[in-house]
Amino acid sequence: MVSNAELIFYGLDNIKEMEKIFIVEGEMDALSLHEAGIYSVCSVPNGASKGNQRLEYLDNCWEYFENKKEIVLCTDNDDAGLSLRNELARRFGQYRCKYVEFKGYKDANEVLINEGGQVLRNNIKDAKSFPIEGVLNINDIWQNVLNFNEHGIKNYSIALNDSDNYFNVALGEWSVVTGIPNSGKSDVIDQICCNLALNQDFRIGMFAPESFPYEGHIKRIANKLNEKNCDNDSLNQSKDFIENHFYFVKIDIENLTLKGILDNFKQLVFQKGINICVIDPWNMLDHSAQKDHSYIGKMLSEITQFCQQTNTHVFLVAHPRKMEMENNIYKIPTPYDISGSSDFFNKAYNCLTVYRSIGEKTIYDSDAVKIYVQKVKRKENGKQGMFMTAPDFKSGGVYRNISAEKQRFTVVNDNVPF
Repeated sequence: MVSNAELIFYGLDNIKEMEKIFIVEGEMDALSLHEAGIYSVCSVPNGASKGNQRLEYLDNCWEYFENKKEIVLCTDNDDAGLSLRNELARRFGQYRCKYVEFKGYKDANEVLINEGGQVLRNNIKDAKSFPIEGVLNINDIWQNVLNFNEHGIKNYSIALNDSDNYFNVALGEWSVVTGIPNSGKSDVIDQICCNLALNQDFRIGMFAPESFPYEGHIKRIANKLNEKNCDNDSLNQSKDFIENHFYFVKIDIENLTLKGILDNFKQLVFQKGINICVIDPWNMLDHSAQKDHSYIGKMLSEITQFCQQTNTHVFLVAHPRKMEMENNIYKIPTPYDISGSSDFFNKAYNCLTVYRSIGEKTIYDSDAVKIYVQKVKRKENGKQGMFMTAPDFKSGGVYRNISAEKQRFTVVNDNVPF
């Protein structure tokens, strides 16, 4: 734990050749399992915290865990330990993890000191499985129920003007984002991702073929992170942050199916611990497997399952099938207007429409961008409504807070399509 030293699992060599391994929360707990006759054990290097679990020590050695058949998580019996356990299970996949509860004691070392090695071995032997897919055992998740009762659903601000009143991101859900061409959908999603990376330390996985080439997309992200049009010096200063928070799924013409993209995201959850996934746009995926009207519904259900299994949030950008005009002004599209199916509205947890209001100039000499929140499934995350923002293209396309400047707008069309 020398300052600035690379974090690494304690006892990593102990698990190198083993198919079944044990992970504890401290070096003394690892030694306690040794005393109890359990040797394929390693420990996280810096304990657990109640905040976001970054797990840098897993990022740099995930290959050690790639082929393990069973991983038994022996974290401390407290809120921080539970948080660490859940994040490790999310990264490794719950299907191959079990967990140990120390029955009144905080950790393995306390059990060894007070009860001896045999009791500790029995505790480890009674490791519980995470809920199997399709079957819920209430006893398995009871501690999570108590935690939910105390703390509720955790959500995160996207930090766009008045957005906290209307839409906040929750993990395990997905949002569909639509809007007419050139309305700024991709740009707004980039800004949301930058805000979540900066404010929540979230990691982002992106499949964004319409933002190709990667060099230009990365430059735009750097502009938003730095709130200016970056020169090479600023780009170099931002390189490490972007490298540690943004991961791009390459465009592969042979693997453009939804399954292919989600499989890539699953690998990024395991290897890098991403929290947010972006598919931009839906229309670029290979939908040649579509046989009937049920296809889109099935695909969107796969996104729901992916989010719940990986505890991530997916932003799915989808174009409307057509644009309608009224008095020479484009109507604000809804998710029901997305090409293919009304399932986009029905199955999504949240529905957002990005609308560039031509002619409504801001103090940044750009068109106002309105974000219509047309559906929020969980009231804890927001409500229907609209909030404004504005791109400041002179400063690299950053979306600025314009609450104080609302009086400067000349409203052209403010009909909310609810």
